[in-house]
Amino acid sequence: MNRAWIDLDPADVRNMLVSLIGYRFGEQPETRVDDIRVERRAYAKKFLRLASVGKDETVIDLGSGCGFGTGAIADCAGKVIACDISPGFLEFARRECADRNYIQFQAV
Repeated sequence: MNRAWIDLDPADVRNMLVSLIGYRFGEQPETRVDDIRVERRAYAKKFLRLASVGKDETVIDLGSGCGFGTGAIADCAGKVIACDISPGFLEFARRECADRNYIQFQAV
């Protein structure tokens, strides 16, 4: 298991984003959080359409990372269980999705 993913500090946004998406958004992904959020939400929405997820369903988001896709899932599903091995990612995801009370966060 990669300890770098588990030991992420939620305040260290740069390292969290590099761990999540690499350098696809450049050397300073922390300056492109809005772009990353848009991309991850679009990816999640495409998956949700393909899976025909509805408001009466519970979705488990395995490897929820920073929660960018989790928010999109919560917009379509009745309940979301966001799971990640990284307490740092889960804490970031809690902040990212703070306006939604039907998401449960679970360390795995």
